Amino acid sequence: MSSQAPYFRVLVVDDDEVVRKVLVSRLERKGHSVRVATSGPEAIEIQKEFDAEVLVSDLRMPEMNGFEVISKFHVPAIIVTGHGDKESAIRAVAAGAFAFFEKPFDLDAIEVSVQRAGERHHMIKEREQLLRRLDHLCRLQDRELETLRPLRLSEPRLVGNSKALREIREVLQQLAKKPHSTLLIQGETGTGKEVLAQELHHLTYADADKVPFMALNCATVPQELFESELFGHEKGSFSGALASRMGLAEAVQTGTLFLDEIGDMAPQHQTKLLRFLQERRFRRVGSNKEIPFRGRIVAASHKNLLELVKKNLFREDLYYRLNVITLELPPLRERRDDLPTLSTHIAGRFELHGVRDPERLGYYPWPGNIRELHNWIERASILEEYDDSRLIVSPLPDHVAIEVKSESVEVKSSSLSEMKQQVLDHFESEWISRALDTHDGNISAAARELGIDRKNLARRMKELSLGSNDKAPLKKAS
Repeated sequence: MSSQAPYFRVLVVDDDEVVRKVLVSRLERKGHSVRVATSGPEAIEIQKEFDAEVLVSDLRMPEMNGFEVISKFHVPAIIVTGHGDKESAIRAVAAGAFAFFEKPFDLDAIEVSVQRAGERHHMIKEREQLLRRLDHLCRLQDRELETLRPLRLSEPRLVGNSKALREIREVLQQLAKKPHSTLLIQGETGTGKEVLAQELHHLTYADADKVPFMALNCATVPQELFESELFGHEKGSFSGALASRMGLAEAVQTGTLFLDEIGDMAPQHQTKLLRFLQERRFRRVGSNKEIPFRGRIVAASHKNLLELVKKNLFREDLYYRLNVITLELPPLRERRDDLPTLSTHIAGRFELHGVRDPERLGYYPWPGNIRELHNWIERASILEEYDDSRLIVSPLPDHVAIEVKSESVEVKSSSLSEMKQQVLDHFESEWISRALDTHDGNISAAARELGIDRKNLARRMKELSLGSNDKAPLKKAS
């Protein structure tokens, strides 16, 4: 069922009383707010307080003709006239008229034209407001960039010493020697993809805090503003471009341009990004001048880009252009050895000394990864859930209150590490099964609740021998 069409404020200007009454009757019946004027000067006075969104004007009137009238208004104008000819129609279009009708006119056609003109006016106004807001934010960003970015990047970065992180650091050490090489980072939401990009930035530049690091989230920038945000624009290049502005690709200079959530980029922008990567040159919106790009591009996505390529949702040539070096950031549940160090590091930001019995953190899978751990620690600091030694004593997140009793887990192993893994596997089976039960076996819905990628959930279910509606028995260790 289609939604109700929006209503608009319409100003009708005609010295013919019959025409005015016919138009007012038809347009008001459709819900529009209509005012009338018998001349151009009267219409101008009415507009000062009425703020019409669509103008319907006669062409030949005393004092001021239709061409003069529409030149005084900044809204879509529809010309109606009993003296129409080809020359008048051409002149009306050249003057900016939205439509041109000869009397006697088709009321249905007038009605449709008014509706479309109003919708166009609203769309232009919304775009102008959005662009003004963007321009304001960009000016703020330009002023604050030099102080905000170095402060942010001066914090310690990649924390942990698990095997996975050690291997990642080795790759970063090699990449740091090639400041123009592209890096693609993949990993679940909250695993620290931007932190990894910052680590590479610091390894690359001896004075990294003085070299720009620019981040753009491709999922949150409006499609119509993406090109301007990335490449910049010239004054007057589009409605709302009140001043020339450099984009992130230009402002980054020889530093790092971080493109987050690249898997959510619209197809038309994928084409422009491909050209940018291939030529390492770009142009501001509204300019023909080529500007060389001298920095490094780091792209990141929580989505599997190769799967998106197979579904025709991501350009294959762009994927292979990005996929020079790819690093997969493991989820926190696969980095349990890093939990004590990582939790102590995060706790320090809130003037806490760590977590009491940090080993217990490994009994929770942290579906939201580092972001969830950070929020849990921040909550503990706010609620003062710590002891006299400033060690956090908060219980683990509520939605994983699963008892792991010794009699419920059949353990047969010769090593402590294998016994621990069996308990963790059993715990994760319970955690996943509860989410599946809640959503009647729907894997996609369960993945959204758990905060992990559907493909990763399906892979883990297979590893744990979980069906979509049943729990897996704990396998005995051989």
